[in-house]
Amino acid sequence: RGDQTIAEALDVIGSRTVPVLVAVGDGAEFGVGAWAKAPSVLPVVATTSGGAAILDNSARPERNQTPWRTVLYADGAPVAGEEQLSQGKACGDGAHLTANQMLHPETARIVQPGGSSFATFKATASLCYVHQYTELLRVLLRARTPIGLVEVEPFVAYYVDSPVNRACPALAHRWADQRKQFGAPQYWIEASDKSRLDEFVNGNSIELRPNYSIPLVKAFLNHLPEHRMTDSEANERYVSSKTLLAMLRRFHLTDLIEVAANSGNVRYAEWKQLAAKDGTPAVREQLVDAIESYCGNQSLFLVLSDKAEPFFDLME
Repeated sequence: RGDQTIAEALDVIGSRTVPVLVAVGDGAEFGVGAWAKAPSVLPVVATTSGGAAILDNSARPERNQTPWRTVLYADGAPVAGEEQLSQGKACGDGAHLTANQMLHPETARIVQPGGSSFATFKATASLCYVHQYTELLRVLLRARTPIGLVEVEPFVAYYVDSPVNRACPALAHRWADQRKQFGAPQYWIEASDKSRLDEFVNGNSIELRPNYSIPLVKAFLNHLPEHRMTDSEANERYVSSKTLLAMLRRFHLTDLIEVAANSGNVRYAEWKQLAAKDGTPAVREQLVDAIESYCGNQSLFLVLSDKAEPFFDLME
């Protein structure tokens, strides 16, 4: 399958273009798949509920040196789960990816034996919260941003794995490659939201780059609590919608400086001292609630089957 070539391609994408999360593979006896050993990707290891232990069925990073600087853990354990909110049947026959699992990843039914593929989708979907948070920061810090209802860029997750039934009614608005979609995310910005950040950032001439990027995503993820599962040198973090939302709700200006400011600037320590004087979260809680609603109900998916016919075969 050319796993080494795949790893090299993923490394280029994950270092230059967009954050790339890769399943480490299933079957602890086989070890981490060669496709996942790209230093720039974020590997995802499946755990039991709440990240208590690495799933028996999941591969795991080496206990000493790993090729990655950050390793993510996400729940991939088989559970009965719940039906969709509509009480209708889940659509799709993919072992790793049904409509129910995509729309409600935290409560979806997962068949035995579970594994790192679904854990990777959960982790990928949870990045929506970071994306929308940075989009809000970008809007709040833009000089000519109006106050009131503002639009930001939608979150699109590209997921390569087993196919699903795209005709499922529950997915009518959720596919990024179909015409019928939800509109752009909209948030209500108060004058106080913008003036507070303006006063702090522009008033103190702070160099802040909150735009969504690979380094920023990794900086946000490394602000999660440490979650040691091995003796590796990597930063180990447990990822779920719950952990990310909890982090964003308590995200203060000091945290914002740490993830989005240049630590090499001679004024960096001064900026942190100024930020420490403000004890309130960087973004109002109601805006984080709106992010939670969008990511849980309107984010977009583009699913590419790993069993698709080769391109040149279609040409023939």
